Amino acid sequence: MPSFDPAFLERNKAAIKQASPLLDQISQAWDEIEEFFKSQGILRGTWLCFDSIFSGAHAQPPIGEELIGIQKIKGAWRICIGELIYADPEDDPNWKPIGEAPTHLRISLLDHVHPLFEELVRSNEEYVKDIEIAAKKSQAVLTDLNLAGL
Repeated sequence: MPSFDPAFLERNKAAIKQASPLLDQISQAWDEIEEFFKSQGILRGTWLCFDSIFSGAHAQPPIGEELIGIQKIKGAWRICIGELIYADPEDDPNWKPIGEAPTHLRISLLDHVHPLFEELVRSNEEYVKDIEIAAKKSQAVLTDLNLAGL
């Protein structure tokens, strides 16, 4: 095992000691952001692309997108990250909660909170039209089955 100067090791301990409460603060912020989103109402999952995925050199066309979104995981709405690969667009983006994301993403994705909330509001507004159609259809089905008003 390599031998390191004790002063060098102390510098690392100091960096970890300084970063730990800040990382806790960032985690707490994500928890509060997620609760805010839930308190505002979520009608369906939605997402935004925050980066392209490349295979090899960036001169190639991207093969997919890295996403930040709001998805239902184990019955609860969560802010998540995922990857969409163009070759298989039907495949689930393999969503995982933001708290499980690498630290650099939990930090950089703070810049995407406002755009994600704006997308959620647009998605909710758009989805109301589909819900209105479905509600009318449900009433028509009940009428057809002579169940309306029972």
